[in-house]
Amino acid sequence: MRIQGYLAVFAVTLVLGTVVLGPRWVKLSEQRARVEALSAEVARIEGEIERLKRECQRLEEDPEWVERFARERMDWRRAGEVVFQ
Repeated sequence: MRIQGYLAVFAVTLVLGTVVLGPRWVKLSEQRARVEALSAEVARIEGEIERLKRECQRLEEDPEWVERFARERMDWRRAGEVVFQ
């Protein structure tokens, strides 16, 4: 009889724990997935920031690269210059 009492208490505790903590575990799992997705997004953006910093530094230091940048990305050309594509 004593073992049955312990088993009953255990079963009730297990059921209550599942009912009370179940939704919290689901929410926690969802939040962890969101954190992981946001961490990946932060890493991607940080990489983009580093690329843009290098590009800015190159624009400040390399006149030939500035000209190439202006020609390729902004469609600029020198006065009187004809561009064939």
